[in-house]
Amino acid sequence: INSRTSKQIYRALEELRQQAKDLITVKNYLESYGIFINLMLYSSLLIEKTSPNTPVEFDEFQRDFMEAFSMKLEMDVPRPLLLELEEDLRNMLLSGSIFLLDTRSNALDLLLKRADSDERRLNLLAEYTDYLNNKPLKSEILKSSWIALIHQSLKYGYRDHLKHLISLEILRGKTVYRLIFDYMEEDRIDFSEMLIEASLAHYGDKLKHYFLEPRLLIGLKYGDHEKAKNSMLQIVKSPYQDYKTVRKLFRQIPEEDRDIFKPLIPELTPDQKMSHATLRVYATFLSWINEFQQTFDLINTHGNVWIMIEFSSLMQGKMNEALVNYYSDYINQYLETHIGKMSIEHIRKVLSGLRDNGAYSIADSLEKILRTNFSHRKSVTKYRREL
Repeated sequence: INSRTSKQIYRALEELRQQAKDLITVKNYLESYGIFINLMLYSSLLIEKTSPNTPVEFDEFQRDFMEAFSMKLEMDVPRPLLLELEEDLRNMLLSGSIFLLDTRSNALDLLLKRADSDERRLNLLAEYTDYLNNKPLKSEILKSSWIALIHQSLKYGYRDHLKHLISLEILRGKTVYRLIFDYMEEDRIDFSEMLIEASLAHYGDKLKHYFLEPRLLIGLKYGDHEKAKNSMLQIVKSPYQDYKTVRKLFRQIPEEDRDIFKPLIPELTPDQKMSHATLRVYATFLSWINEFQQTFDLINTHGNVWIMIEFSSLMQGKMNEALVNYYSDYINQYLETHIGKMSIEHIRKVLSGLRDNGAYSIADSLEKILRTNFSHRKSVTKYRREL
């Protein structure tokens, strides 16, 4: 089905939908009901056959169709027919005769709206969860259906069922993470917080820092600085954190909010057993809040030359003299204890690393010092062009 064909099908389906609506207005419920049911079955068949690249027109049709079907159920339809409509819709949903493409406006949403108690809603959610968990479906259909389930659990505040859905891990953690931010963009912070809570309960320490990121950003957005600081502290101190992820998070935080996190510095006490991964995270945090002296001291005490190289571009301008002295001492000590081609090759890698990380002025200063202090070394003279 190409783009042109999908638009033709959409127009035909839309014409039938309008006919069904017109039949409702003259109270011809049975014929209208027949058209609706067939449209529902046919649109689901199209979804199944075209997934995972279902045309956007079919998504639009399903949304418009459910709105019209919902209107039909809200009209003065004879009660026996109304109950039959709801039961048929439920059976089609739980048997896999119809699929959910739109995650908000769909058959599940309609049935839950029509339910008159939490017990009935929870029963339907549990039944549909079991169906999806045991029925092999195409990945895109399964994903959209699962997101629809999560949305309804959030909508009605069913926290326990939400935690159950997350625990089944049908959706990847990255998808759940993205959903949290989607709800934040919609200003549905209550939904985001419930998803964060369920995710933290299930994924544990290894992914904890990822799901604390949106909680931190929520705290900043709504002026809850204690929530933001507590989240930041846990993120930075997580043993599973990495500095590249932290840098991505920091890019989302306004520069004027950095000072909020300075009181956390005393909590980040390094020790001799601290891994280089944790050291990089601490250094990233300190340099981000413009504590360059502490960044330098931390790496100088607990790190090595390669970690210092990674952060030199962030510290240059503020710590140039200290950095030049640090590298000069390192180069002098290294060349005094190593000779030959390999020794200057090592120094060349140090200077190249500085340039690769943007610390050009520091590398240039060191090159001048090297040529002055070690001009008597043949290896320096021979390979200085490579520097």
